[in-house]
Amino acid sequence: MTFEVLSPDKSTTLTYDPNALTFYFVDNSTEASSGSVALPTYAGMALFSPDSTMVYAPTPTCWSADRARERCRPSMSPMQHHHRL
Repeated sequence: MTFEVLSPDKSTTLTYDPNALTFYFVDNSTEASSGSVALPTYAGMALFSPDSTMVYAPTPTCWSADRARERCRPSMSPMQHHHRL
């Protein structure tokens, strides 16, 4: 699932590429890339902090193929990945 998130101050748009498991940041004033963050596994959503300086994305903590065979339940943590703008 690809998605985009606009920062509260509207200066940055985050886009997610599920094939690359990467967040890309776009500076809205220049429409140019301002960075990226690779994730260890998929993210179903992301959100900016109210002051637009951090991004939070919940990702499962149990994501390897070996562990998937175990009785493992994903634990979501909204602070696992962040990008300082």
